[in-house]
Amino acid sequence: MTPSFPTTKRDGRVFFAVPQGPLLLVGTTDDRFDGDPSSIRPASSDVDYLLEEAQELLPGMGLTRDRIRYAYAGLRPLQRVKGGPEAAISRRHAVVPHAKHGGPEGMYSVVGGKLSTFRPLAEEAAALLGPPRKRKTDNSPVAPGWNLVLKETPLSLHQKHHLRIYGPAIAQVLALGMEPLCEHAGAIAGEVRYVATTEEVKSLADIMMRRTGISWSACRGLCCAETVAAIAGTVLGWDGSRQSAELDAFRAELDFHLPSVESLDLGMA
Repeated sequence: MTPSFPTTKRDGRVFFAVPQGPLLLVGTTDDRFDGDPSSIRPASSDVDYLLEEAQELLPGMGLTRDRIRYAYAGLRPLQRVKGGPEAAISRRHAVVPHAKHGGPEGMYSVVGGKLSTFRPLAEEAAALLGPPRKRKTDNSPVAPGWNLVLKETPLSLHQKHHLRIYGPAIAQVLALGMEPLCEHAGAIAGEVRYVATTEEVKSLADIMMRRTGISWSACRGLCCAETVAAIAGTVLGWDGSRQSAELDAFRAELDFHLPSVESLDLGMA
């Protein structure tokens, strides 16, 4: 049986409402974009469209503009076509051998596709590179499963759910400090020390938005940014001046990539 998905009233597009912990992620929009990829940012009109459709499809949830925490936009690298509605563009992927188009042998480009089809895309690309190599194995003792490590900690269920993103490294994270950091994200201080030590972070925004994911919570990380900057500063050698500069840069990047509805309404899109 073919699954059925809700569609928007305005243009018949598939509509998504995905739980993200205590938040609800709704989307998406489809607009052609030919500019600099780094300049992509949501517009107030995008928010209007998604909110109207969410209210239509989820009438009992009381979804209003003041309940929106933030918006964000990204680019989907689909295959190029001329004309026609954006929703009609194929989401299929293609692995293009450059040798067939006058390019170097053994070089390929992956075009199109989407995150949910990453596995068949990767398998197709890997098959073109030859048979898989055998992985070396050893008889080293196996460390306790990270789910068990989390189960035995005094952390809240919300914190444990958040910390699963660290997988096998969870014991290292916990050993670096379990003091609460952000009640909205469920983050702890050990995360900051861990990513600052092991993940080559270059900025506070790196830590908040791309390593720990704290900024994707309801507070966008604004409730704990100063504390995170101080912890990271101790590990990375940032003095007070550098911490202040990192905070300013983080807030600017946050307002660009994860803007509040208020900033969009002020014409900052």
